[in-house]
Amino acid sequence: MLNVNIQVADPYPLGDEEVRGLMSGTTLALTEIFATDPETAVVRVAQADPGFWSVGGQPIGRTSKRAAQFDIYLTKGTATPKQLKAAMGALSKVAATVFGGWVHDASTITFHEVDAKMACSIGDLAAGPSDFKAVA
Repeated sequence: MLNVNIQVADPYPLGDEEVRGLMSGTTLALTEIFATDPETAVVRVAQADPGFWSVGGQPIGRTSKRAAQFDIYLTKGTATPKQLKAAMGALSKVAATVFGGWVHDASTITFHEVDAKMACSIGDLAAGPSDFKAVA
């Protein structure tokens, strides 16, 4: 399972090219590092108002830099520390490339390991709760 949520705090709307760059760059980098089928990788990009994003209780405000939060969900036990470190470097490069190097210090990359028995495709649930296949 490779499921990524990217939240971007930016005073200006992301352009289609930037969104595509985040999605394709993230998919390419992570599927190569984790040897995952790109056809099964899910990447979502959402934009937040920087006034609703804070550090130390204070909004980061409307700066010239963009803050990004990458939340990566992986099947528990499928990633090595070396792969996680490589993924952090690759995602930092994706963000720097898409945002032109203007990345706010409030930006984060977080990995979440999920037990395969606790994740499934919603489409699989239509077959019935006893027939669903865990997402590996």
